[in-house]
Amino acid sequence: MKILKLLAILIVFLVSFISCKTQDEPPVPFVPVGNDLPEYRNYFGVSWNGAANLSDNLAYAKQMGYGYVFYMKGMESDPLSDNLYFILETPEYNTYSRVVDTSKSYNSTDADFYTNYCTLKSNDLFPNNLASGWFTSATSFSVQLDFQQKKVIDWAVDKILAQIKAIESTNPKFHFGGFAWDVPDLTGDFYGKSKENGGYQSTLAYWTGGDFGAIYGNNVHDYATHSDGTAEFYKALFTATRLKYPYFRSIAQPYQIWDQWINKIKGRSDAKQIVMDIVSQENKEVSYLDDSRIYTTYGTAPLIDKEHVDNTAPTNFTEPINRVNAAKIAVNKSWFNWFGRVGGTGDMPTYGSMKDIPARLKLIRVLPNWENINNTPVANRTWNGTVYKSPNAYASDSAISVIQPKTGKQFIVFLKSTAVVDLPAGKTVKSISITDGLFREATDAKADFIITSDNKIKPTGSAVLDQCYIIKY
Repeated sequence: MKILKLLAILIVFLVSFISCKTQDEPPVPFVPVGNDLPEYRNYFGVSWNGAANLSDNLAYAKQMGYGYVFYMKGMESDPLSDNLYFILETPEYNTYSRVVDTSKSYNSTDADFYTNYCTLKSNDLFPNNLASGWFTSATSFSVQLDFQQKKVIDWAVDKILAQIKAIESTNPKFHFGGFAWDVPDLTGDFYGKSKENGGYQSTLAYWTGGDFGAIYGNNVHDYATHSDGTAEFYKALFTATRLKYPYFRSIAQPYQIWDQWINKIKGRSDAKQIVMDIVSQENKEVSYLDDSRIYTTYGTAPLIDKEHVDNTAPTNFTEPINRVNAAKIAVNKSWFNWFGRVGGTGDMPTYGSMKDIPARLKLIRVLPNWENINNTPVANRTWNGTVYKSPNAYASDSAISVIQPKTGKQFIVFLKSTAVVDLPAGKTVKSISITDGLFREATDAKADFIITSDNKIKPTGSAVLDQCYIIKY
């Protein structure tokens, strides 16, 4: 009897011990395997359109099959973020309050931080010692972290990794995917004066005479130049991140791929370590696809190839330019994405929500990406300067049509009532739905179209123009 009691006590103890041990241990980290990872070059980068559009961004990303989204604060609390990968854009900016207003008063703690951790132009008293970045008003401007100091790099890397952990802790199904930098420059983003006062983007040489900041007190510059310090930051961040997230990806979006990025880093011994996995061009021109300098071997291999560059131009609104660019991108197996904003410059209106963007513009942006993910042979991608055509896609001045990867749905936008588009050979149409502003199927619209005996589709009138329809087979 005593033996049975002792056994019972022992069992209770073991159960309690195992239970406590399980509760105390951190959750097993998420590690994707093989094909579980989505295509990282197909990313949804809109993230500067305000918190009110957070759910719309997630809903649109999921409907369009994007696996990677640029992070917006609070996304992890929205269930639509489940099973997506988030990308932190210019992650170091999330580690500190980077805008300083010289018309305001700051406590000694804040003043000490800016003086010891941010790039200085002189040894004047705070805030007149700070090297000014982008001006948000006549008296307020962003400040850059002083990456010439190793302690600052280490601090920033720790802060960034802590943010990633906090996001994933809130929603373990929302996975970290990588980093992106808008218009990166190793020399920094500095402005000697505000644009209103005739200022323009400059380097630290504007104040110090070279690619270096001033040193305060007992601080030490471990790296001779701001460029070297920034490169060391990238490398330190990538090394530390890779230990936990070996699958993460990086994106650089210079205004022009050659002038603002490849040409500036190609002579560095660490160029391959900082070039990034994807190099995006913000400028609307796609001539970078023909610029052999970008794809030339530096050292033992090219820094980047055409399958790892993309265009993100937020300035192109007109149909012909977007069609030409998308077609040229597609025949080169490159990519067409959104980065940060949607419009506001060039001839592109400022759009707040994805709902407001014309259907033709949203669909043409995914054409090259879906062609790549569908593995459409390059030999079958034809472009004659006016019409793009392949077994899975079509684009002309009268219609845009693309087969969505994995689902097999055909997304189609008619621009002219006279347009005629081929349907996939051997397929029978089950349904045709008009979509809402986020390209989600809404109501049946089969009656708005005629399907011919030779398997083509055409609209019955002009009411269907510049709206997206989804055909299921």
